[in-house]
Amino acid sequence: MNSLIKVKTREAYGNTLIDIVDPIQRDALQSLTGNKTLTKWNVQDLKTLGFTFELVQKDYEFIESAIFPNASDLA
Repeated sequence: MNSLIKVKTREAYGNTLIDIVDPIQRDALQSLTGNKTLTKWNVQDLKTLGFTFELVQKDYEFIESAIFPNASDLA
């Protein structure tokens, strides 16, 4: 069993949402929690059960900002 869960965060309407990167883990945890994203309470409970979390960067945002530092200027 893989006890590492890779996640990404994003902001929506002032809330930080926690998305699971791996599709198999995502489907299983969505089924268990009933949510598309994890809550801070889900994360705490999973840590209690021995799971660890790794925050991964959204590569496409990094690449986009490197290539188009002033994307708004392109419009």
